[in-house]
Amino acid sequence: MADPIETALRGCRYFAALPERAAGALARQSRRVALERGELLFSKGDPADGVYLLVAGEIAIEASAPSGQSVCFASLRPGAVFGELAALDGAARSADARARTRADLIKVAVAAFRQAVAENPAFATAVIRDLIGKLRRTDSQIEIISFRSLQARLAQLLLDLSSQGQDSIAATQAELGEMLSATREKVNGHLQTLQASYAISIRRGAIDIRDRKILTAFADAG
Repeated sequence: MADPIETALRGCRYFAALPERAAGALARQSRRVALERGELLFSKGDPADGVYLLVAGEIAIEASAPSGQSVCFASLRPGAVFGELAALDGAARSADARARTRADLIKVAVAAFRQAVAENPAFATAVIRDLIGKLRRTDSQIEIISFRSLQARLAQLLLDLSSQGQDSIAATQAELGEMLSATREKVNGHLQTLQASYAISIRRGAIDIRDRKILTAFADAG
């Protein structure tokens, strides 16, 4: 009978580059983690004790300002791997990770992850490519924040959150505001504009994408 943790790891494109024996060894050094909505997985400054694969639910990567306000940098969905940067360089966590919904994860021990990278060139390449992709997305986010209007940034955020083909985004207006460093009231006004243009429809706690071409036009308007 197949080990469920190994099956989950092998089902993720990130870990699929590992040979079967190496995947089995990694699975034996991993364990399941379950979080309730709002529960903190780790905090900025914590030592890196694992690399995580999100199996179900959503995880927000956040930072807290001195005022206590939280800013969400990313909203992670099933299949996402995170925490590898601190695991590789040995530095402390650079942000908080909090469950936006009930979440199931697999935690891979740091030493086992490093060994897998060192002993499997194809896996090391996959890790590097994923990190490069994250860096490019960060560069894109900096550009968006620096030069685009809130309307365009909101439209782009909705496109990014639905990039895996999901037409429904489970997020409140307050949560979208946190991701954009904007108030809920301002986000609401721009969402109403998008809804009036038939780009989206608004439901309690969710946004439905109705027309990606219209939404893309708002995102490209700058």
